[in-house]
Amino acid sequence: MARTMLPLILTTTNSILPNISCEMEAPRVISGFKRVAWPELRRLPLKTLMLRLPADIEQVRRDIESEAFSIMKKHGLQFKDEEDDYRPEMEIRGVPEKSSTGVPTILILAPWSTEKQRDWETAAREMASFLADLSKVCSFGETDIHVEITAPELVHRTYYTNIDDPVFQSAWECLSTTIFNRLQSLRAIQGHTTCLSLQKYGTNDVLDNNPPTVYISVGYDSDETQWLKKRTEDGYYSTVHIGDDFGAARDIKRTDGERLSPTNGTIGCFVQLKTSDPEPTWRTFILTSYQAVQPAFDGFTVTPNGTDSSVAPPTRNSDLWTVDSVGYTPSSSVKPTAFESPSRSKHHFNIRVIDEDVAYLTNRIQRWEEKDQPTKERQLQTIIAFRERIAALRDERKQKTEFLEANKQALGRLHAFYDLWDAT
Repeated sequence: MARTMLPLILTTTNSILPNISCEMEAPRVISGFKRVAWPELRRLPLKTLMLRLPADIEQVRRDIESEAFSIMKKHGLQFKDEEDDYRPEMEIRGVPEKSSTGVPTILILAPWSTEKQRDWETAAREMASFLADLSKVCSFGETDIHVEITAPELVHRTYYTNIDDPVFQSAWECLSTTIFNRLQSLRAIQGHTTCLSLQKYGTNDVLDNNPPTVYISVGYDSDETQWLKKRTEDGYYSTVHIGDDFGAARDIKRTDGERLSPTNGTIGCFVQLKTSDPEPTWRTFILTSYQAVQPAFDGFTVTPNGTDSSVAPPTRNSDLWTVDSVGYTPSSSVKPTAFESPSRSKHHFNIRVIDEDVAYLTNRIQRWEEKDQPTKERQLQTIIAFRERIAALRDERKQKTEFLEANKQALGRLHAFYDLWDAT
């Protein structure tokens, strides 16, 4: 699909869903899928083994758990619902039925989101530093206690059931093949997929209360550290595909005045419609969800919610308040803003991470230049590698910025929607 200005038409459902080797002063944490660990990311499956902690670790157990809880609060890793909140616990984690694999672990359960991954990594790093310092005054070794921050769905019992909604079933017929083909294009997943399904899935024992989920399972030989892309590392492109993100082409202002990137959506599929003009033509539309286009209307409201933000009901008598009631057609007097892909939330995230990486590598160069290395050759090779990586990051930043400055991200305008859920 070439990047032309495409209108959007709305469905009535929700969105369908050079490594550098060097010495590191700070603990090196490892990120997997919905979990972060130190000093290693142990292969799943893991569970809590009913074994006693070593006596020297048991003596400082409360201190470790208290520090972990403080770090959780510091980085906003608590659950919004107090009933779902979990306190960190020292446990013996190991392979089921194999007690010899047990390792003392401070287990921290937290709600997962890609936006929180950096916070997870920082929290794990701080916890690892605390344990390293503690080991200096205790009898256990620096890495004898592991750190694991993980989503509860990877630890607790999960429940699933079929989705009977014909709209979801019809969409899945189209999407399942596309998703499978994309999975096979990823080296870490190619040949490892064991299940691909659409179902209600979650930790709620009331089965129908769990959210519709595209469930993908793979064999344990798949390298989970490669599943999650922290940011889009390749260049932006002038072609849109199913699964690409998009968002309103404007920032939004929270009720406390802070400016934010709008929420984004996913391109579900393309449809072609024939116009009723005297000379009919076929036009290509994007099928997406109502929630994805709301930020394009005046009246879209976002309020502070602790360290995060929450979507609130639209301002009364605003454009969004009106179309919520009567829908939107090409003849509507309300005019929402256009849409773009990639979304500005993804773009801003990419640029921020690039800048952080450049600053980090610049600091690393300074540290290496100040070191008194026994072999100058290794020192020089490391500094050169850092500088090459910085140059590549700056080139990537320039390409991404110029892409938006040339307005190549322009996607199209909303064509129509109607909330059929309210029409029954």
